[in-house]
Amino acid sequence: KTWSFRGGVKGIQGSSSADENMVVELGDGSLMMYIRTTIGIEKSYSYDKGYTWSDAVNANITKTVSRFFLSKLDSGKLLLVYHNPPAKDGSRSYLTASISEDDGKTWKGNLIIDERNGVSYPDGFQTKDGKIYVIYDRNRGSDMEILMAVITEEDILAGRIVNPESRLKVLVNNNGKQPPKTPEELKNTGITPTDGGQVAVLENNKTIFSNRSESRVFVNLPKKFHGMYYVYSELEYSSARIDKDGDVYIFTKRNNGVVSLHGHLTFLGFVQDKSVEPFRMFDQATGEDTVVYHKRCKAGEEISFGNWVVIAYKP
Repeated sequence: KTWSFRGGVKGIQGSSSADENMVVELGDGSLMMYIRTTIGIEKSYSYDKGYTWSDAVNANITKTVSRFFLSKLDSGKLLLVYHNPPAKDGSRSYLTASISEDDGKTWKGNLIIDERNGVSYPDGFQTKDGKIYVIYDRNRGSDMEILMAVITEEDILAGRIVNPESRLKVLVNNNGKQPPKTPEELKNTGITPTDGGQVAVLENNKTIFSNRSESRVFVNLPKKFHGMYYVYSELEYSSARIDKDGDVYIFTKRNNGVVSLHGHLTFLGFVQDKSVEPFRMFDQATGEDTVVYHKRCKAGEEISFGNWVVIAYKP
């Protein structure tokens, strides 16, 4: 019915936006608080039930500024679900579950729950049978997905799924949108990569090139391209065979008004799609924008390009 102030934490100088904090009770009865800030996760301790707290220090766990999930399991071990991108670039990718057996001094296991970009805001609980349910969202502005993972301590400590009943990336809700295409469905799209790439569905927040950072993703796609297929391949080379007659669109760079591939594209029969205004394909672009060329291709045609080209296709 009533609330009163008990205590507060002094954050690290220079950091800000201390919010979405989580507190667990440790084995000796003290409290440990993890705090989301602009440098990642900070931590603080209280030894008097929360009346006073130590000055916050960097937990040195992640640079990603996003909500995490911290909880004490029935075994007494601690569970942390957080972002752990290999590039350490602060992207909301590689949602990872780790376990501490020493009250948060060290973390082990590192089970990757979802490696894709745009995954965030995990929460969870443990049932009496030991299963750990983690729920999170993905691309809330576009895919609008709510997903779930069902895992165990054994899975986390092994760094992989070892329990036959465990599951990852279970779609709970996507705001009524059509479910994403399965790998089997993507085998019969009408276009086949010939450079070791794969077919994917065009949408914002999808990674553009397979050998570049997870943070280099589509961010400003014109609406007409949403839902088309594209060849997900390395930045340096992209090629494909057309299996069914269809429209092929080439995304390429324009630097200071000049399209270096204009001559080659024209020779191949492509024409600039003037209905599409030049756009920034990804938010790290500095002085360049993207223009689109189009051609109606026949089954059996093969196309290949070098650096910085995306091949899109609509049957």
